[in-house]
Amino acid sequence: MRGRRAGGGIVLLSAAILTLVTMRYGLLALATTGYFWGVLTFATLTVDSSVWYFGRSLLIMLTLIGIVLWAAIIAIGDKPLFGVAMFDEA
Repeated sequence: MRGRRAGGGIVLLSAAILTLVTMRYGLLALATTGYFWGVLTFATLTVDSSVWYFGRSLLIMLTLIGIVLWAAIIAIGDKPLFGVAMFDEA
C-alpha cells in the first residue's frame, strides 16, 4: 500500500509541473517537455562506448543537445550572452 501512495505523489508532482510549464511558458514548452520526457524515458541511453547500441544513444543525446542549443540561440536573439558585449568597442 505504501508504494501506491508514493506513486500517486509522483503523479501529482508531475501534473503540477506540467500545469506550471503550460501556464507560465505555453503550449510549445509543454510539447517540448513531453517530447523530451518521452525520449528520455523510453530510449535506451548509455555512455559506455563498448555497448552495441552506443551509436544510437549518441545520436539521441546529440539531437537533444542540438535542440537545446538551437532553442537557447533563438531565445537569446541579438542580446549578449552574459548581459554585456564581450568585444564592445567603447
